[in-house]
Amino acid sequence: MRQLIHVPMWHSKDVQQKQNRPLLRGGMGHELSKAPPRGFWTTVDESLTDIDLHGKRPRVYLEGYTGRRRNVPPYIDTSSLEGLILYNFISRTGSIIEPTEDKKALKKVKTNYRLLGRTQIDSAKRARLLDELNNDIDERDDAIAKKIAASLGPEEIGFLFLGFNHDAISRLPADINVTILNDRLRELIEESEPAGMPEGKRRNETENPI
Repeated sequence: MRQLIHVPMWHSKDVQQKQNRPLLRGGMGHELSKAPPRGFWTTVDESLTDIDLHGKRPRVYLEGYTGRRRNVPPYIDTSSLEGLILYNFISRTGSIIEPTEDKKALKKVKTNYRLLGRTQIDSAKRARLLDELNNDIDERDDAIAKKIAASLGPEEIGFLFLGFNHDAISRLPADINVTILNDRLRELIEESEPAGMPEGKRRNETENPI
């Protein structure tokens, strides 16, 4: 069976503010810019360091990576703690970085985020854009799931670095066994009750058995 280990991304406050500047300008970024709970990235780092891949070279799926550039997404920046952790893991394991996002689906989401970030927008248009954004996010998660299903081979191990507010996991085929990197990450997320987490988001995840 194919294995996929989910590493729920919760970007540091600095990274979130860089990525969500349009929303912050529009006064909508108060939840998006919430810092991750204490110990979140330390737990990620320790878990990635301790994991035994049994000699397998994993496939890595990165939020925001369409495959159009050979370099990894901008949040893999060694000037930040999370970027350094991910960079070290990818380098140490010789991971195969797979295109994860559909360019058109990702662009639609970003476009609506920018429109919502405008300071002058009436309530009716804001409501319509939010509905469109929710639909676009669903399409984006569908596309992510399809990318993984198409590239993760039999008996292979994949790592999905994807934000906790996505719902791509429930859209994966049944022959992909999904686990969370460390159950403590789930606890930290639930204790912090971040905004925007879909209901049932983690229903197909179990604790990482590797």
